[in-house]
Amino acid sequence: MKKNIFIICILLIFNNFISCKYKEDFLLSKDYKCISLKATKQIKPYDCGLACLASIIKYWGEEIDLPSLIRLFPPKWSNEAYTIDELKSIADLYQFKSFIMKADYPFIIEQITLGRPIICLIDKKSSFIKGIKLKFQNNDINNNNLNEHIGHYVVVIGYSRQNLVVMDPALGIITISKNNFLKQWKNNILLLISK
Repeated sequence: MKKNIFIICILLIFNNFISCKYKEDFLLSKDYKCISLKATKQIKPYDCGLACLASIIKYWGEEIDLPSLIRLFPPKWSNEAYTIDELKSIADLYQFKSFIMKADYPFIIEQITLGRPIICLIDKKSSFIKGIKLKFQNNDINNNNLNEHIGHYVVVIGYSRQNLVVMDPALGIITISKNNFLKQWKNNILLLISK
């Protein structure tokens, strides 16, 4: 019990340090434009991209869950992350329009305004989850193992003047400052998926 309280306190301190807030804070605010997308938690350290894709597929009205996607599309190697090209190919198989592109911040805002969530690749070394101990299928691991070579995928689902709302498959739905996100957005790469 004391260990759990200690871990919660550390996470709260870290959360304030990195200026991320959980969804309860922004749902009450009228300053946010937000898409209603349910979070999909990743199961293994390498399936953040597939978890993001599962959330978007469900957002567009298809019934799928992450374990089914993993079963249908296992990773090429036992613990390798999915590439953005693999995620696009899976989306294409589900008859979605999907585009990998390099874009800028105004493009993200435009897509959210149009009701289109976007998968973004962030640099895990400067990630807002760096150093947090995460739990995957009853195994605690340090997130430094998350997608070592690729990065970490999140879905941008909302914005305000100073913040973005993201569905992070490791943490859930959180807000992150615009500046912090832009520092972490790896090569401005994104995957846009729509019907």
